[in-house]
Amino acid sequence: MRSVIAIAAGGTGGHVIPAIAVAEALREERPELECIFIGTGQELEHKLVKASGFDLVVLPALPFVGGGVLGKLRYLLYLPMGLFMASKLLVERKVDAVLGFGGYPSVMPSLAAKLLRKPLFIHEQNVAAGAANKLLGLLAKIVFAVPGARGFLRKNNLVYFGNPVRKSFTLAPKWEAPSADISIKLLVTGGSQGAVSLNSAVISLLDRLEEEAELKDRVELLHQVGNRDFDRVAAIYRERGRGRFRAVPFVEDMASAYADCDLVISRAGAMTVAEILASKRPAVFVPLPIAGGHQARNVEKLAEVGACKMLPQDEQLEQNLSDLVISLLRSPAQLEEMVDAMSDLVELDPCMAAERISKRILENLCD
Repeated sequence: MRSVIAIAAGGTGGHVIPAIAVAEALREERPELECIFIGTGQELEHKLVKASGFDLVVLPALPFVGGGVLGKLRYLLYLPMGLFMASKLLVERKVDAVLGFGGYPSVMPSLAAKLLRKPLFIHEQNVAAGAANKLLGLLAKIVFAVPGARGFLRKNNLVYFGNPVRKSFTLAPKWEAPSADISIKLLVTGGSQGAVSLNSAVISLLDRLEEEAELKDRVELLHQVGNRDFDRVAAIYRERGRGRFRAVPFVEDMASAYADCDLVISRAGAMTVAEILASKRPAVFVPLPIAGGHQARNVEKLAEVGACKMLPQDEQLEQNLSDLVISLLRSPAQLEEMVDAMSDLVELDPCMAAERISKRILENLCD
């Protein structure tokens, strides 16, 4: 009999991308298994899920956190209808289990799974558990979390693996320090939605590089800007005639982008960190300073062992980022030390995480 697993993941790439990695591992392990994605219908969800060959079902969802008193009242009014629609979907699609990846889009399908007495599995990507997963972790059969994850209200159902990444990220060629006679390739990403303050700091960095005689003609840049800030940054690059610097709203093939770069400058979203760790590329992280500082926690361990550099987003970011990156480019040995340190982070290794998670899910489906 064919099994069906509903994967509740939507909103941002940080939820959808690891879900796809696990879905691909499930499909590889058991080709007859059907995985359907439940999302909110955002353009990014359609782009990522459909490109991976999975079915996306749209289910309206509202956030509970934020929005003030009116937002919470609106959520309470939506709750019974949302639960009904999610339950109806699971019954109609003959779903055998639900796998939630956090965030408000995962709440209703997960609650519906418990209402219908279907196995519920949860995945938390961040070291600091999100509000949705704190709640849903109480109901889940297994909660998959990264080593060091904290904030869960229940502990006896936690299983620790690195964050799952797609196989393409594990195939990057071994990193080699750029020699003095070849170009240095930088990759900048603020995550799937971009980061305006980080974009501005990078523009300042490029201005500083123009003052560096040994570096200014060697640096090439691929800059994932995000839709919101794309026009501004692209116009700046065009006006200054920087043919070596390319701004794009979204990088379609991040695995190839990591494989082709010498240094990454990035936010510290959980999946971005996992992809960089899997690709074993040196990185400078600028964690987003919101949500209780959870992005900083995602890279604490890496920074502690010298596997990355981390800068706070503050008034000195433009100066500090320029100083640090120029120092690293002048001394590639520092980049090599970061890559070597990554090899010591065995417990965070994302390379086999998707396969290990899929095996645990399938074992529990058979129980």
